[in-house]
Amino acid sequence: MDFSKTIKHDSDDEIGELSKSINQMSNNLEETLLQLKSANEKLQSDIEREREIEERRREYFSAASHELKSPITILKGQMEGMIHNIGPYQDRDHYLKKSLNTTEEMETLVQNMMQLSRFERDLLNQKQVEIDLVHVIQTTLHKLDYFREEKNMTTNVTLPDEQFVIGNEELVKRMLYSVIHNGYMYSPNGANLTVSMEDLGDEVIVTINNDGVTLSEEERDMIFKPFYRVEKSRNRHTGGSGIGLYLVSQMAKALDVRYDVSSSEHDVTFRFTFKNRE
Repeated sequence: MDFSKTIKHDSDDEIGELSKSINQMSNNLEETLLQLKSANEKLQSDIEREREIEERRREYFSAASHELKSPITILKGQMEGMIHNIGPYQDRDHYLKKSLNTTEEMETLVQNMMQLSRFERDLLNQKQVEIDLVHVIQTTLHKLDYFREEKNMTTNVTLPDEQFVIGNEELVKRMLYSVIHNGYMYSPNGANLTVSMEDLGDEVIVTINNDGVTLSEEERDMIFKPFYRVEKSRNRHTGGSGIGLYLVSQMAKALDVRYDVSSSEHDVTFRFTFKNRE
């Protein structure tokens, strides 16, 4: 509907007063419709976000169900073997310890599912503002000094004095912490980790590179999937739960940050592309 048309009538009689009232009503209706349109667009955006989160939730819990099958099968087999005194399962002390380890794995998985639930609430409530990305990176590196020292690694940092981008400081910290922490954990002793930044005008690229490790093409395709652990880190005691980089991918999507991973024969590189402040 077009409310831009107005009635031209300058008289002070009843018709003039009626014309003014109609023009005022037209302006009010136009303003109300614009507000409704804006509210409808926001509602549509919120619905799309809810759908995306629900899709990610289904993907995660499908993977979680698959992950639970193995420890449940193992636990059931061990318990049945001990109950019926079958072969090696007669050594109950040994297999009770193994059953406890399996139960602890399941407990960790359930805790991760609860963590994801809290994490999704954070994504829904997050607000994006201008943040100093240099400060975020420096703070994150400082928190991870212990892991760098444990591996006797060198960290090379090339950053400007400051760089403001659009984001949520807490989520960006968690996202970069996870990637840099992985770099320290899975690189060999004495390796190098490099963090650099490039300002492209509309965008800012953060690059995190660690040498001494490599990823196959299959691993690069799967590394952001829930519960995926690269072959040399399958053990949960050393390779984590397999949800760290999955959460990184979800945080990046929520922040509208593009991300990718590449690898050569000698190193692995993560890149994050942020929107520069306007």
